[in-house]
Amino acid sequence: MTQIEVTASAVSAAPPAELWKLVSDTSRNPEWVEATAAVTRTDGPAHQGSTYDEINPIMGPWRAKTRLTVIEFHPPRRQVHRSEGVPFASETLVIIDVAPSGGTAGLQWTASCLDGGRSLHP
Repeated sequence: MTQIEVTASAVSAAPPAELWKLVSDTSRNPEWVEATAAVTRTDGPAHQGSTYDEINPIMGPWRAKTRLTVIEFHPPRRQVHRSEGVPFASETLVIIDVAPSGGTAGLQWTASCLDGGRSLHP
């Protein structure tokens, strides 16, 4: 099995509590997650065990319908969401970390995919 990780990070001038509120509002994912075209259903703000459904661009015009479940929730610093329905992946985890730094906050978003023996690349 092959594991692929993609990580993006940024520093926000917003206070850490405001950044945590944004990343916990799963209905707003399309505003800040490039890999989310739409959120079609949500249990509301993220919390342990909550779920939401997304439409994600895959390649060109193709999109996938995915369901995510929050499997770890440690306010105000870390969330881990498990995704079902990602093509070619047997498991996909989305890890969101917020790190306060003075009056600003750092954000790190990581997608970790296991291919389950199916190729994710040429």
